[in-house]
Order: sequence, then C-alpha cells, then structure tokens
Amino acid sequence: MIERTKSFHPHFTSDKELLRAYLVQNFERAYRELIAAKGVAKTIRISCRLQNFRRLQHIHTFPQHTADRDVLLNKVKELFAIIYSPRQSYRTTGVTLSDISYNTNQPSLFDKPSTSQKIYQTIEKLNEKFGGIVITSATTHRTLQKGEDSLMKIRG
Repeated sequence: MIERTKSFHPHFTSDKELLRAYLVQNFERAYRELIAAKGVAKTIRISCRLQNFRRLQHIHTFPQHTADRDVLLNKVKELFAIIYSPRQSYRTTGVTLSDISYNTNQPSLFDKPSTSQKIYQTIEKLNEKFGGIVITSATTHRTLQKGEDSLMKIRG
C-alpha cells in the first residue's frame, strides 16, 4: 500500500481547486513511488479529513491492475467530485494506492507503454537527476501557486 497525504492545519480550506491540486500532488507522489517499484495498483482511495477530524473517503477497485497514470488520475478527480462539499472546511487530503502487484518480469514484445507513461517516466528521470519535484503538471503548479498566495493572505 502506498499512501500520501497533505495537511493544511491551521489554515483549513473549502477551495475546491486548491483541494483538487493537493490531491493531484498526493497522487503524483504516490504514483512516482509505484512506478519506481515497478508496481501496478488495482484499488485507489481518496480521503479528505474535515476541520472537525471527520474523515470522508471513496474507494474504487479497477477490474484489473493498472499503472496507467491517466486512468488513475482521472479516477482521483472523479472520486473527489463525489465527496467534495463546498460547505465543509478541510484539513487534510490523501491518496492511497493498494492491492499492488510488483512486476519484475520482462514485458512482452506486445506490451507497449502508453505515451503518457513514457512522458511520466522521462519527467521522473529529470526529477531524480535534478532533485525534488522539478517538473510537475502546469495545472497543479498554477493551482498550488494560487492556493499558496491565498494562504499567505490569510496568514497576513
């Protein structure tokens, strides 16, 4: 099981775009670990903890194991749309990949990685080479920057 979370305490938020960006960031961290370990996941869970510590979560199990970034990321966004409520203040987001199978076998000649997997593997190599998260999606970067700017205004 691979789980990544992000807490906002003491600055809780109801900002849908900021929460989604943090979930995507959590997903990207978990996905990097999955790919580095040559794993494939069958189950994905997203969770959000409310200001009052109540935990909301939604789980999806795929019919078969997958390491397809687009499939997994789209499911994160879909599950978030199900549990998000603008009337709530959130303190934590999280993404969990589970029911993981580690494949150390050589892929067959017919198994071709998707274009998005090739791109993501290249991004990971660059991030490893230069340390940390040097490259991330533009949407996540813009949303997180907007959120950080909002938090700076709150902190005064």
